[in-house]
Amino acid sequence: MDRSEIQHLALIGNFLPRKCGLATFTTDTYNALKLRYPELRVDVYAMDDHPGLYDYPKAVTAAIPQNDRNAYLDTARAIEASGAQALWIQHEYGIYGGPAGEYLIALIDRLSIPVISTLHTVLERPSADERRVMEALLRRSSRVIVMAEKGREILKRVHGVEDSKLVMIPHGVPDRSFADPDDFKAQFGWQGRDVVLTFGLLAPNKGIETMI
Repeated sequence: MDRSEIQHLALIGNFLPRKCGLATFTTDTYNALKLRYPELRVDVYAMDDHPGLYDYPKAVTAAIPQNDRNAYLDTARAIEASGAQALWIQHEYGIYGGPAGEYLIALIDRLSIPVISTLHTVLERPSADERRVMEALLRRSSRVIVMAEKGREILKRVHGVEDSKLVMIPHGVPDRSFADPDDFKAQFGWQGRDVVLTFGLLAPNKGIETMI
């Protein structure tokens, strides 16, 4: 199934106003899809770590309480009933319920449509539960998107994924107009200083200290 055949897509991930990088990514992805393909129907199912806390926009079809397994089963039925032709999952450890996020597998096992998974973290040394759940997701996914060649290499070596299933798409950034950084430094009292920015979470294995 190629893009010209898809008129209706289901999308699962975090979503703004939840404050996290994955919510921003999923929201930006939704907005980019609607801008590029205005006729495409995209139903967003937002993962919800604090049910009732977030005032989601109209783009969100429904929220899935993270730790409520029955809600995942209800969502599977809703996706099937909606007529969606494919499900696109934004996968990150810690946002899906059950050991290593296994509730997500209960959802996709009840779908008859193709599943596309974007992996935001690829572990080289997964725990037993992480390996079990990830390999279930990989088996069920028609396509798996990673954001770096290293992720592709790990999936092939650690999980035995066929290269033909893997697609590498760089993370990307929102399209913004260029501006003088000094104008923004003044807002934070950083005038005259060199400033280094990085996206994502800080961790010892990212080599940021080497770059500095």
